[in-house]
Amino acid sequence: MLTWTSLLFLLCFLAAGGVDGFYFHMIRFRLWERPESRLEHVLHTARAVLLPPTLWALYLANRDVGLPLAAFLVALDVIATVLDVMVEPESRKSIGGLPSSEVALHVGATVFHVGAIALAVAARIWEPAASRARCVPALVASLVVVSTLAAVHHLVLVACGSRSFGSFCTPMRA
Repeated sequence: MLTWTSLLFLLCFLAAGGVDGFYFHMIRFRLWERPESRLEHVLHTARAVLLPPTLWALYLANRDVGLPLAAFLVALDVIATVLDVMVEPESRKSIGGLPSSEVALHVGATVFHVGAIALAVAARIWEPAASRARCVPALVASLVVVSTLAAVHHLVLVACGSRSFGSFCTPMRA
């Protein structure tokens, strides 16, 4: 039961993160293109890169390896999150700051993210592996693939925002 509740929280986190990332970061504000938002986008990229191995460690890896690795990866994610919160006000100053709707989305996403991690750790400690449904590894593997694609997308946008790769990312005109 803990595993399923954790996965439900994880799906809610991914949905909130998807709305935040696609709507606010890409469509509305195009953060990766703004020099003043570059560090913020790099921090988002770091968090995106940390997510797939964190999911693997929390849900799929052997518990003796997975839990310590997950603790390390979550600690890195917390550092990136704190830095992100510190740079966001300056990063968003030119666009009028963070809209309250995005702040609310961040709060909700954080609640779901922390809940998913806490429940996943509790499940790995207290739920026997045999009690987990057979579909859990397939579902988590799918989420690892999707989150890996999101991480690659973030990395491409970081490259597109840099001077050295900027021309590579410019649409070709006939």
